[in-house]
Amino acid sequence: MRRIELKAHVGGCKNHLAYNLRCEDYAHLLDRSGNCCEICGLPAHRNDWQKLFIDHDARVGKWAVRGLLCSDCNMNMRRMPEGDWRLQRFIDRPWYLAALDCRGVDLAAFPEPPRRSLVCNVVGKHWLRTTGGWLHVDRYRDVVSIPITWKRLLYDVGPLALYQH
Repeated sequence: MRRIELKAHVGGCKNHLAYNLRCEDYAHLLDRSGNCCEICGLPAHRNDWQKLFIDHDARVGKWAVRGLLCSDCNMNMRRMPEGDWRLQRFIDRPWYLAALDCRGVDLAAFPEPPRRSLVCNVVGKHWLRTTGGWLHVDRYRDVVSIPITWKRLLYDVGPLALYQH
């Protein structure tokens, strides 16, 4: 099978890093979809934008990637009839749940690291736990944000992208 270079990866990793996906994760998504929309099956090179769009579950967080969609399905997913089996199949098997399971991460029991812990995400942003919450710090540990809660950090970044430093 001939591999088609998609526009989403031509300019580098910016598109999938916005969803805290490593390049390997994005490659897995492309393989899983077969370079086709995961709802209608349209090949990426045949849709209007000649690329697939990353879909995520906004109720869970931007990191909660469900899969890859063509431009039409991405824009019209909310308008699709409730009984559409293709849409239901896509919603029922999101990529992020399989990735959590594969890595042995229990989202409900993802523990908050102890005070003075430093965590990092896939794009190299660091957060330091203090008594006031989690602070985004630069590589010199200078504070560059106001404190946020662990719950908010998980919502924004997700457990798949965080690792303890």
